[in-house]
Amino acid sequence: RDSLLDSIQRLVTQPYTAHFFDKRFKSKCEAPIFYNGEELRPDRIVFKKDEILVIDFKTGYAAPGSKQMEDYRKQVKKYCQIIYEINHKPTTGYLLFLEQEQPIEVCRIP
Repeated sequence: RDSLLDSIQRLVTQPYTAHFFDKRFKSKCEAPIFYNGEELRPDRIVFKKDEILVIDFKTGYAAPGSKQMEDYRKQVKKYCQIIYEINHKPTTGYLLFLEQEQPIEVCRIP
């Protein structure tokens, strides 16, 4: 449990992930999005002035190019495409593994 809390604290304070948690921006966590009869729940959506960020948190490890990693990427891309369709603002999606420090940029729309 302590290592999970340590990982979260590190992510909140690291320069390349702190903006995901900046209180100046409105954010939603696991808010349901209903689209074409499907319910989606992105882990975190951050609404900046000119951009929307979609962050999907993961634990463990997925090797680059693995089926698991590709499934994660596909999921984030889907979230971004739908959020872009709804909001018409540039949308960037990230995978963020708790054990790693660098987020993985998955997509930018448009």
